[in-house]
Amino acid sequence: MLGVMCRYDEAVECYETVLSIDPERGSAAWHRDRMRERRGLAALEAEIREAGRVVEVPACIRDVARERDYGNVDLARAVLRELVGRAERAAIQRGG
Repeated sequence: MLGVMCRYDEAVECYETVLSIDPERGSAAWHRDRMRERRGLAALEAEIREAGRVVEVPACIRDVARERDYGNVDLARAVLRELVGRAERAAIQRGG
């Protein structure tokens, strides 16, 4: 239910609690991992919105979010942070 409500951090904690009680409960581990994926995707989507104010977000990064490409979320987030950081440093060097 927490996952449906987009409360991924809480959902992960619940599954971790279940696994601390019963480490062999494979379904809890599977669901915990899905909640982690969704949490990462939600963070990427938020970062895309924020980054769009500073840089042109590359289509490949938007595609990761649109296609729910969980395997590339961490890479997309890292690249996006680097692009924003470069743009911010360039703006500082230009004087504003």
